[in-house]
Amino acid sequence: MKEFRHKFIEDATELIKVLVDDLLSLRKNSTDETLIGAIFRSLHNLKGTAGMFGFDNITKISHSLENLFEEIRENNIIITKQAIQITFDAVDIIKFLLSNEQDITSTTEMQISDILQKVNELIPTEIEVIQNNEQEEVQLSKIKTYLITFKPKANFEQRGININDVFDEIQEIGHFEKIEVPTSKISVPEQDNLFYIFWEIYISTEQPIDELEDVFIFFQNEFEIKELASQNLFQEHKFVQLVNENKNSQTTIELSEINKIIANLKKEKIIEVKEKDSTTFIKKSLKKYKRTSIRVSAEKLDQLMNLVSELITTKATINILAEKYKIKELTLVSERMNKLAKNMQDNALQIRLVPINNMLADMKRLIYDLSDKLGKDIEFSSQGGETELDKNIVDNLSEPIMHIIRNCIDHGIESPEQRVKHNKSEKGRIKLTAFHSAGNVFIQIHDDGRGIDTDLIKKTAIDKGIISKNSQLNRKEIHNLIFTPGFTTAKDISEISGRGVGLDVVNQKIIELRGSVELNSELNLGTYITLKLPLTLSIIDTLLVSINNSFFLIPKYIIETIHEIEDYKQIRDNKYMLKRGKSIVPIINLIKRYGNEEQINDFIKIIVVKSKEKFYGLAVDKLIGNHQAVLKPIGEIFKTQEIFSSATILGDGNIALMFDINKLIINGELNGKL
Repeated sequence: MKEFRHKFIEDATELIKVLVDDLLSLRKNSTDETLIGAIFRSLHNLKGTAGMFGFDNITKISHSLENLFEEIRENNIIITKQAIQITFDAVDIIKFLLSNEQDITSTTEMQISDILQKVNELIPTEIEVIQNNEQEEVQLSKIKTYLITFKPKANFEQRGININDVFDEIQEIGHFEKIEVPTSKISVPEQDNLFYIFWEIYISTEQPIDELEDVFIFFQNEFEIKELASQNLFQEHKFVQLVNENKNSQTTIELSEINKIIANLKKEKIIEVKEKDSTTFIKKSLKKYKRTSIRVSAEKLDQLMNLVSELITTKATINILAEKYKIKELTLVSERMNKLAKNMQDNALQIRLVPINNMLADMKRLIYDLSDKLGKDIEFSSQGGETELDKNIVDNLSEPIMHIIRNCIDHGIESPEQRVKHNKSEKGRIKLTAFHSAGNVFIQIHDDGRGIDTDLIKKTAIDKGIISKNSQLNRKEIHNLIFTPGFTTAKDISEISGRGVGLDVVNQKIIELRGSVELNSELNLGTYITLKLPLTLSIIDTLLVSINNSFFLIPKYIIETIHEIEDYKQIRDNKYMLKRGKSIVPIINLIKRYGNEEQINDFIKIIVVKSKEKFYGLAVDKLIGNHQAVLKPIGEIFKTQEIFSSATILGDGNIALMFDINKLIINGELNGKL
């Protein structure tokens, strides 16, 4: 039973995430029957399964909410802000009960009783049924089909606009097909000012026309949207065939041809739809819910990753033996082992990847709660939510991102009155964008608020003794001061901010994930915070080096250049000068720290690495070569040291330690060794 209860808690947690997301959407569109039905079904499923596993309090609350949304579904109750807020409060109690059902205190019992009373007060005791004697009209579909004629001007690239962003946003709104037509096929006076092609875009969507217009916000007077039909024309074979023919010929479609197709569709009877409800709908539902994935526990994924790690270590051992004994058969096995290990590693990493969307439900709820508490109207949007990261990174990323968004709401977005004074809309906007680039994942959080006042930041830093009055800092360096521990410009302490625990926590957390944080801001325009993260924490490409026969690892993604120096005495006596542009690169002498200077060969290596936009040189004895490291914790015995973050086992059984470059540099600066 414990095993089944645990599975129920996992399923219920996922169900609540969907439920919260639907409630937030319902807040924007309270008449959406699809959303109301989805919320009702979620509550019904939660009630039924909770009762099976002894979660009686969850059953009571979800049953009460189910009754509420049944009345809403029957149009006996109108959705209000109060009803949505009470539902949120009830869901919060359900989330708490999932992990504390067996430890109910008197306070919790009072909260359950109070929420049940509030929900029941929303449900009328006598339901007034309004009978409509007029003939009811059955809508076949809420989906409409639009034609967008998109004729961008030739200079759109000079405006810094990416045309692909338009089609990416349209794809998120509904199903569409586009016909590319050469501009030469039209005769208009401004033809010379147009791009060499224009587009006819046909899209079917439930979204209002405003959503489509927002996509072309940077293309004023370069597009036209027309509603073709109040139904999904892409379900009609003749329409699809017509679009495909014109795509191939690169010609526009005459509206008269589309009108003929629509005229034939209007002859369909409502009865035919009702007949399909009992047959084709069931078949489609069965097909839709065909199992395409299975749930796997995080522990099993960790075990799989450990096995892959052992496989990579074994592969390295075989490579060493093949290199040593020069046996042809062993060399062939080694090459095949390399391919198998690489494929196994890639598959194991893919299995561990989860979409960033998993975090978005909590973020939307946070914005809803704080914007309501602070009296700010805030719209949250996201792009690239399907971007995937290692599960361990996503689990550790939720807290810092929530902290950033909390700062955006409290410090960034102004009050509606202040925004109007600065010629902004009363509604503030926060957008999260995620994308892959060069083997990393970038997550950018942008708000269109007040931005960062560099004068205020500098003054606060001087007052707190972080910098001196004579410090000469550029704009970016001033912005980076907000990552200093204990730094805050908030004058009043509240439950949201002003406690001296700021973006330094975010910065530290991202560094622990082998990532970095970059901040850009313009006063009264807004702030961009960009997080750069690796795809996974388990396996990393490194450069293997040795110092006096001890082995060390340096992450490849921070290495800029490598220099060979003939005379070590210059390094030892601090006489060697390494320049990068007009700047001198500080040298960290790792040979002196971890080796024996008297046994050093004439030639040594300087590895130039980049940390926080600055360059540093690491002096080492030898370069062994590229090494794909399977990282392991270095154990409790070394927990007091800060220079090494982890370790790996080499193919010959030796141990190699991974440098934490940021802490290595900080340690060197504090001890005057740079």
